[in-house]
Amino acid sequence: MRFLLALVCSVLALPLTSPACAQARADLSWHFSEGQELVYRSRVQTTERATGDEPYTSDWSHEIHHTDRVLSVDDRGNARIERTYDRVIVRVRHSQLGDAEYDSAQPPRPGDTTAEHPLIRPFARLAGRTISFTVSPEGEVGEIRGLREAMQGVSSGLDTNDLLKGGLPSFNAITADAFEEQLRQSMRVLPGKSVRRGESWQVTVEQPMPIVGTVRSDSTYRFERLARHRGLPVARISVRSSMTLDPSRIARELADLLKIEIRDSSGSGTILVDTSLGAIRDWQQRQTTTFAVEARGLLDGRTLRREVRTDQQAQMELISGDR
Repeated sequence: MRFLLALVCSVLALPLTSPACAQARADLSWHFSEGQELVYRSRVQTTERATGDEPYTSDWSHEIHHTDRVLSVDDRGNARIERTYDRVIVRVRHSQLGDAEYDSAQPPRPGDTTAEHPLIRPFARLAGRTISFTVSPEGEVGEIRGLREAMQGVSSGLDTNDLLKGGLPSFNAITADAFEEQLRQSMRVLPGKSVRRGESWQVTVEQPMPIVGTVRSDSTYRFERLARHRGLPVARISVRSSMTLDPSRIARELADLLKIEIRDSSGSGTILVDTSLGAIRDWQQRQTTTFAVEARGLLDGRTLRREVRTDQQAQMELISGDR
């Protein structure tokens, strides 16, 4: 009887709270089928407020539409996926670097250099590009092809003054390493197994940042319950996250000239996994981080002391896709 009731709860995907349904399980693995296409839209809104020396404010957002095409799947469920960045939209409001808007769907006007804005250039380089990667049912991403080629040269022309004036958090979030780690992290959120309600798992991502060191992101995911989203069965997962910074060897050697630390970091969010499709339907997360920066003699020979508070809200949603 208990088995029958649990089975009914799983099939109906209702957020029931009876003792028997509390043990409901969900298969939280990626399931790919050859020829499958999944179209996603992601939006990220980032606000930075810097106080102290050379204060600045920054409000910028980017929206990316991409299509994942499953090229092949082996007998173990490992898939090779081709991802095309169909459209990129970026809006920047920055007190030091100026305002700009870019939409890859709009043809550029003669002499328009918007695509070369430091906070737009990496996304503009992705527009229309196709990359490929392999991924297991557990979300482990293997070889990534084409991403670094697309991002080549995005930091050219930026000197130390640009980085300090424009905000290290912003620039370090749009490097090739950052994009690659974001791709890997987006696939690792599922544990790749059957999980019971209330069960948690941890994921740690280490992202190298030029000069600064390695940012370590620790996230805890918890399967909360089965539910429905727009009439479809989903597993609801909660997310808690934090970040720490491990200075690089260069950063330690330059400690007398440049010191950067994360003083505070916290994040939370929700992921909805389509249990019939084996893919993410909706992912919303918010992360707030406070950086402290001290640079001596690097900004036109002057000393700079600054605290930067970054508030980021992100959403990724499945627009279309089936088996």
